Amino acid sequence: MLASKIRFLLYCHDTFGLGHVRRTLSLATHFTATLPNAEVLIVTGSPLAHAFTLPPRTDYIKLPAVAKMSNGAYRARSLDMEFAAIRDLRTTMLRDIAQAYRPNVFLVDHAPQGLKGEALPALAMLRATQPECLRVLGLRDIIDAGSLIQRTWAQEGVYDTLEHGYDLILVYGSQQLYDIGEEYALPATVERRVRYCGYLDRVEETCPTDEATPTDLHLLALRQALLPPVDRLVVLTAGGGGDGFPLMQAYLLGLQRSPSIPFSSVLVTGPLMDADEQLELHELAATFPTGRVRIESFLPDPLPLLSAADLVVSMAGYNTTCELLALRQRVLLVPRATPRQEQLIRASLLARHGLARMLHPEQLTPERLMDSVQQSLSQPRPHEGQLTAAGISFQGQTLARQAIVDGLYDLRDRQWRADRVIAHVS
Repeated sequence: MLASKIRFLLYCHDTFGLGHVRRTLSLATHFTATLPNAEVLIVTGSPLAHAFTLPPRTDYIKLPAVAKMSNGAYRARSLDMEFAAIRDLRTTMLRDIAQAYRPNVFLVDHAPQGLKGEALPALAMLRATQPECLRVLGLRDIIDAGSLIQRTWAQEGVYDTLEHGYDLILVYGSQQLYDIGEEYALPATVERRVRYCGYLDRVEETCPTDEATPTDLHLLALRQALLPPVDRLVVLTAGGGGDGFPLMQAYLLGLQRSPSIPFSSVLVTGPLMDADEQLELHELAATFPTGRVRIESFLPDPLPLLSAADLVVSMAGYNTTCELLALRQRVLLVPRATPRQEQLIRASLLARHGLARMLHPEQLTPERLMDSVQQSLSQPRPHEGQLTAAGISFQGQTLARQAIVDGLYDLRDRQWRADRVIAHVS
């Protein structure tokens, strides 16, 4: 049997957007719901961690926030500190938290070394002084272009970190759609530790029983509250919103130039969009007839709105894509292409499999966006066979939990055998 209590320490560095903290909370929710003896402590740099409801037996510690600038460099978001100083502070906090909390599982989200190496001291400390702790790396389906990742990981020593820092590597995606072992040239010793879990199921997480699932009547009531009787509903979402303004501005300008288009719109800007940009969008929205365009800054649970839409226009972030695929929603993706190509690769692959339409960000003009919206509205929704053909399933939380439990048993058995060898030699 495993320990009477499993302590999870979940770390997500979070410098841009909401993706890492949302993914971490999704896993925490599943762990505490399905493992009666589990508790979770989250360490995050997200400036909006307080905006989410924590699952039972879960708490969090906030690291000082860091922002990523357009040139790829980092700066302190709120404090008057040099980046090197705030990174050292975060590094010390994470290592000391890990040492004091004594987790059974240390799960790092996305960045193998943490922000600029801030997770390395914690990993080294756990390996040296708490060998009973299972060190786990959780990766989304795509990190970046393969050639860039291979070059960066070689330069920064990430391959060595994967080799010596982690017992298990979870990939929340489809190996058939994107094989990270092949794309990122993982050594065989590392690839043997990789487990593909499938995409995270945000729909089941939010609606864990049939009774709680949004019903047709609920969605109809939502549509009636948002729309004139004959309209179709188009929803725009840009995740955290830090770089979502060009998409939403182009959309509203396109609507202005096409006044006869018979649909209403809800734009979810994201709470991290610049205040002046949000003000400009509100001013544009005010030029339309009452009820035609509605703007929301943040929705803790966007699923009912995404479900009610006839079309969702979105960037191609991991969490939103998971939600839209699970809902079998009709979707137009306008991905981010810089500084990472992750969203562009994801959108291109999904478009190739007929699971979404894509408008390249270099082609983003009001006219082309409106044309793409109208074409997308005429397309059928994705069906189960298309998901199956792409190797896409939604068991991410379940298979991640099972891989971790198996990993804890394997780690215990290895320690038991090592202790036997030491005792025999002695």
